[in-house]
Amino acid sequence: MSLANRFMATDNAFPPMDNMLPSMDTRLRARARVSPARDYFLVSMDICLAARDNRLLARAFSSVARDNRLLARAFSSVAMDTAPYQPR
Repeated sequence: MSLANRFMATDNAFPPMDNMLPSMDTRLRARARVSPARDYFLVSMDICLAARDNRLLARAFSSVARDNRLLARAFSSVAMDTAPYQPR
């Protein structure tokens, strides 16, 4: 894979924070299957990128966390802002 393609893939996987991700976007979630530690990291990243309001936050958790232990760890380890997203 060329360097230009690698940069393009990174840009596509991590869109700018000003853009709202679609609630069913699975690009990050599809990669969260390597190890528990990596799962928690990608759950946090999903919240930072996709969860702009409470509804998307709940959607991110239900899509990523497939069992209760992962869900509980994600809630306890990620600091969440529950205020709705306000565009600039």
